[in-house]
Parts: sequence; structure tokens; C-alpha cells
Amino acid sequence: MLRSVISGRCDRSHAGALGYGSAVAVVAAISLAWACGGGDGSSDDDQGATGGTRSDDDDNDSTTGGTDGKGGGDTSAIGGSGTGGSGATATGGSSAALLVNRSEQTVGDFTITVKAPSSDTAGSTTFSGRVRNEALLASDGYVWTLLEESGKCQLTQPQAPFCDPTCTGTTKCVRTNNCVEPPVEQDVGAVTVKGLKLSSGEDEFTVNIQSENKKIYQKTGIAYPPCAAGDKLGLSAEGKTYEAFSMETTCIDPLEMTVGDAVSLQKGKTTKLTWTAPDNPDTSKILIEIDISHHGGQTGQINCEVDDTGSFDLPEALTTHLIELGYAGFPDVSLTRVAWGSASMEPGRVDFSIVSTVDLPIDLGVTSCDKDDSDCADGELCNDTLMVCEIDCSDDADACPAGTRCTEHADTNADGEQTTIKLCDQVRSP
Repeated sequence: MLRSVISGRCDRSHAGALGYGSAVAVVAAISLAWACGGGDGSSDDDQGATGGTRSDDDDNDSTTGGTDGKGGGDTSAIGGSGTGGSGATATGGSSAALLVNRSEQTVGDFTITVKAPSSDTAGSTTFSGRVRNEALLASDGYVWTLLEESGKCQLTQPQAPFCDPTCTGTTKCVRTNNCVEPPVEQDVGAVTVKGLKLSSGEDEFTVNIQSENKKIYQKTGIAYPPCAAGDKLGLSAEGKTYEAFSMETTCIDPLEMTVGDAVSLQKGKTTKLTWTAPDNPDTSKILIEIDISHHGGQTGQINCEVDDTGSFDLPEALTTHLIELGYAGFPDVSLTRVAWGSASMEPGRVDFSIVSTVDLPIDLGVTSCDKDDSDCADGELCNDTLMVCEIDCSDDADACPAGTRCTEHADTNADGEQTTIKLCDQVRSP
């Protein structure tokens, strides 16, 4: 049920992951997949046993935030508010990344993504959004089970739903083990955004859907930085398929980490994350996603929503549990500063977010490898599935240290021939 997209990782440099945003679907108050020009809300299904379908849906687009109420009026959220037509009213203030049983009312998101400059790239700003006829949660693919909770953080574990008989046509197997049609993108008329500076000097623009076949709103040519922290930003849709609506949020500073080039994560130890705090921390939140098993089948993930005060201690119990579930190569942590407002319309809630994300590698004390044994130390080989270096136990099964076991793997040698090797695999907790 919980799928975090708040990672802001619009693509992964290494393939083979269990799908989030999946960029978690992010279950948060934003959808970074949209800001990156995400997909159409569907993915290929893998055929399961006994004629059923096990769905591995990699859609990142759906996000939610806060709780739902009834009646008309304004809708408030972190840093903003919104108004819509009659019907349900949604309120923000708490990222649904922390809600296993999250709200099912979010049908749309408009996201401003601010990327700070790096040593080799200039700073940039993008705007993107879309609205669907129903919540994407109905087809977000994975069931996220809450394993453990501590303070403002949750550890969840994914499971793919199973549908028997197999889904046919365009239907997808979803978390309720049913086959459903995916939501359809809608045209909500011209969308006007005020308060963002364009490269041409204006601070207002209007966009329409790209086409009838691709009902996505996007804008390029936005300046960096696009606004000053604390400035009010407004979005209004003139209405077409649904009634008109409007929302506000508050500009944020780009997120800057002060923790170093990597984050050390060890069993039994507390990990402190630090960043530059804003002048007014009340207008934004920090969303944290920790993924250490992206390759070979994700075993779990930690999501936190914390105050934007400049530091946070990750709960030791959760990080230890996550490591015990299993790790793979190229683990990372993603932090996102976010402010958002919301509005309600006929099919549900729409969010207006401004986000800034920083990804950092995690140091687990192991060596990652890109399916290349040369990345590994003497006596180790690359586990191509997990993309991590492990001890070669082909000649001595007793060479494996505590917490690992000698396991046979299929491998391809330098000549392209299929062979088998034995590696000291980690023993993962159930």
C-alpha cells in the first residue's frame, strides 16, 4: 500500500530494481515522477504460477498527503492552501509516505522541481503535472506492509499482488488481488502559475496539455533559482473536464546536505543526517527515503517525514532491521525538501508542490560492483544479481563468515560462457 516516490530519482543508474519512485509509487505529498516526465501509469506484468498474474507495476506517479474531510471551503497544507468546487475537501500537513493505509483521494499533482547546481551541472527548475479521473492508488502495483515504526519513521516491506485468473487486456493486477483498468489522464483546461521567474524575465506563465494523447502539463525555460524562499506561488486551472480550482504553496531554498559525500549505515549505531536549515523551517518538511536493496528484489525501505530543522537521527532499531532484511549494491538515501498546497475537485484531491532532492550513497562497509569482478578485492567475486562483492567460497564452503552461507550462482565468464560460482551470501531475515 505504501509506495514511496519521494526519492526524486527519476531514473536509476543500475537496472534490476523492484519498482518504486518506485521517484516510491512515491507515497508522499508529491510525485517526482511527474516532474521527470513519468510514464502512463502502467507497466508490463510477469506471469505467475497457476494461471495467475503477479504484477510488478513500476509506476511512480501517485502521491498523497494528509487526511480527507467533507464539505467545501479552503484546503490547507504545508506552506499553502487551495480552493475547489463542491465535494470532498482534503487537508495536507502530513506526508502520506508515513501512511500505510493512506488517503485514496489524490488524483493529481503539479510539481516544481528545483535542482541545485553541482560541480558539473548548472542549477535547473522544471514544472510538470497531470490529473487523472481517479486515484492511482487503485493500480499502484505493490502492497507495502508496515514492519516497524519509530517516531517519525516507518520501515515497510513490499509484496506483489497476485491475480487468478490472469489479468487480460489493459487491466492490471493491484493490491486487492483484483484486475482493474488504470486511471486516465484528464484535461483540466489552461493552467496558470504565478510567482515563478522565467528565463525571459516574466513571473507568470500559462500551459495546456501537450496533446489529446498525452494529457501532461509541462513548462521549460524557468529560471534558477525560480523564486525567493518564502515567496507565495499560485496555480489555477480554468477547468474543462472538471470544475476550476486553485492552490498556493511557498517557495523553498534548494536543499544542501552537510553530511559529507556518503552516509554511513551500521547495525546497532545511530545515523545522523544533516543539512542546511531554512530561515523559516515551518514552511517545509524533509522527506527521507532509505533504500539499500534496490537490486535483486527490494526487501524493505525506510521512509521518514521530519521537521526541516537541519538534522535528524535515524532510528537505530529501524536501520538495523533494514540491514538484517538484506542489502545489495549501490545503496542510497534520498532527502527531499517539500512545501505543498492542495485543492479539491470532483474526483478527489490535487496537490501543488515545490521540491528539492539530494541523493547520497550509503556506506554499508561492503563493495558495490557493476557486474565486474575487477571491482572486487582479491578472493571476492561480483554477485551480478545483487551487484555487491562477496567472498568466493568455491573451494572452501567453510570460508564464509558468520551471517553468510556458501551459495551456488550462475555466472558468465570472460568468454561469454555460462558457468557456476559459489559465493558467501548474506543470510537475510524473513
